[in-house]
Amino acid sequence: MLSVDAVKTYKPSPDVYALGPRALGIPAGVLLFVSSNAWDVAGAKAFGYQVAWCNRAGAPEEELGLRADLVVSRLDQLPA
Repeated sequence: MLSVDAVKTYKPSPDVYALGPRALGIPAGVLLFVSSNAWDVAGAKAFGYQVAWCNRAGAPEEELGLRADLVVSRLDQLPA
C-alpha cells in the first residue's frame, strides 16, 4: 500500500489525488471521495473522482468552478 510519504507533495497536487486509484487499482471515477472542505471537493472532482461534500455546518456553497455530486450533512447519509 502506498503512503503519503511516497508522494512528498500535498493537495491540490494531482499526485496526491492519484494515491487512491493507484493503491486500489481502480479508476478515480468509480470511487467516492468525501470531504468537508470545498477546495478538496473541487480538487478531487477535477481529478475525476465522484465527490461528496459533508457540509456539517450548513455553509453556503463556495464558487470554485466544480461542484460535489452529492451533499450530505452527516457521514451516515452517504450511500452504502
